[in-house]
Amino acid sequence: ALTFTNKAAREMLARVRQLAGAAVREMQVSTFHSFGLRIVRENCAELGLRPHFSIYDAGDQLAIVKKAVRAISVSWKKFRPEEILFTMNSARSPYTDELDLRRCDALDAAVMRSVWERYLPALRAANAVDFEDLLLLPLRLFKAHRAIRARYRAQFSHILVDEYQDTNSLQFDLLHTLAREHRNLCVVGDDDQSIYGWRGAEVRNILDFERHFHGATVIRLEENYRSTSVILDAANAVIHHNTARKQKRLWTARKG
Repeated sequence: ALTFTNKAAREMLARVRQLAGAAVREMQVSTFHSFGLRIVRENCAELGLRPHFSIYDAGDQLAIVKKAVRAISVSWKKFRPEEILFTMNSARSPYTDELDLRRCDALDAAVMRSVWERYLPALRAANAVDFEDLLLLPLRLFKAHRAIRARYRAQFSHILVDEYQDTNSLQFDLLHTLAREHRNLCVVGDDDQSIYGWRGAEVRNILDFERHFHGATVIRLEENYRSTSVILDAANAVIHHNTARKQKRLWTARKG
């Protein structure tokens, strides 16, 4: 069972424990990144990492980027380290160590590549991974090692995903790789609540779910227990203008 925040994962785990008791110990209930970390830890040798590797947070990543920017002597006004890091994370290829910089102009792309050529070796020299690696490295592992991929497919025979509208392309590929054979995948989400496109969320993942997994059953949860009818009427009036959405009509028994 996968979700996006540690708080949501803890709440899911508590609910599953109430339902399943001790059996919860054999389940993986976590964020996507915690799940990826588990896979990386269990297969660090195959991924070229030594045991007890470090996980670099945004501050650690930024320190490497700043050092690289100083080394190539570009203007910090034009090339802010925070923006370089964001672009690099967005442009990383799932299956190679290259960056996809086709959307950048020539000068920006050259600077990004120069920083990247210093960033990744520095990260690996420190026996470290970053948050993007926690999704990228499992994907590469599954592609390169058929036996490992088969083992995890068998181990995780049923998969539940919360807030599916917030998944990005890497998370989709990871889920698709694991669920492609057994097809026991249940996702919960609302395309009308997809607001994280700026950080890579792909609303098409939920809009096209039935195309990705033929024969999927769709259950609409349209009753709202939190809001009154006045609020829902206003929300429905606004939401129906969305051009790409699954049709639904929220309603509530709470009048006034």
